[in-house]
Amino acid sequence: MPVHPTTLTAALEFPAEVEVDAPLEIALHVACPHGCDLRGLPVEVVGAGEVLAAGELADHDGAANVSDEIQLHAPRRVGEHEWTVRFPGRAGEAAEHAESTLRLRFRTVPHACSLTAWGAPSPATAGGKLPLKVGVRCGRGCRLTGARVAVIDGAGKQAAAGVLGEAPWPGTEALYWTAVEARAPVGEGVHAWTALLADAGTELAHAAPPAAFGFRTGKPCEHRATVRVIATPARTPVAGVEVRVGPYTAATNADGGATVAVPRGTFEVTIRKDGFDARPFTVAVDGDLQLDIEARVVPGRIELRERAIRDFPWG
Repeated sequence: MPVHPTTLTAALEFPAEVEVDAPLEIALHVACPHGCDLRGLPVEVVGAGEVLAAGELADHDGAANVSDEIQLHAPRRVGEHEWTVRFPGRAGEAAEHAESTLRLRFRTVPHACSLTAWGAPSPATAGGKLPLKVGVRCGRGCRLTGARVAVIDGAGKQAAAGVLGEAPWPGTEALYWTAVEARAPVGEGVHAWTALLADAGTELAHAAPPAAFGFRTGKPCEHRATVRVIATPARTPVAGVEVRVGPYTAATNADGGATVAVPRGTFEVTIRKDGFDARPFTVAVDGDLQLDIEARVVPGRIELRERAIRDFPWG
């Protein structure tokens, strides 16, 4: 009985790098130089001396045979791996078909996570408490309760640490988070810190790039600036205005009022809200003070965009 050689190739490109335990699929071509129809014959994927998955040749196009898609999962440990795909061969009525193999070499990596830090007051009181929140999300939605995070200061030292809680941040599906508290630097200025994932605490490996965040430190805010923003000429209060006294901010309520905590010093007062504007002015703070700001109505972003479109010389 003649023996026909066979050639085994992958019909789908196999990744060189994949996350641990990620789902994989592979389809295979088995070709005989005589164009034999080998449908129904098995193919299998072998790793670490055992069959990981098997399928069969399902289609024949006159030249090659194609398997159905074989479903697999990547290994659960990080590292280099090699699988062997095998067509065992088979003796038929007219001819015997030889075995053929294909080696698949690939590397597994940790699940990719995103890390974020938010909520640090800026300015924070120099040398005072610095509360903030740190959250981590796995791209595959893994539960990260119990993972440990750390906050690293500008000198590379750990300033705070925490453990991610049971529930994701409200409104998200998988952003696990914790509140931590550090001590702000003693000196006044701008500071760049980072937050990092110290230990995922999970069976499957996870990794996240450090998250950079910045904040400013200043003098203790011993005084209060009580601000009221009114629109002219109607003299109506304006809500949702960001009031800035130097670097210190607050937003107005429905009555147009806001209270800004400030230290002693001289500061420029400005406001920000789409559709409103006010002339900046300077105040000297040496105690609590009351500020009334008259805001004039100006064209907003949407109106300006519509004007630009309307007035464009379309030709």
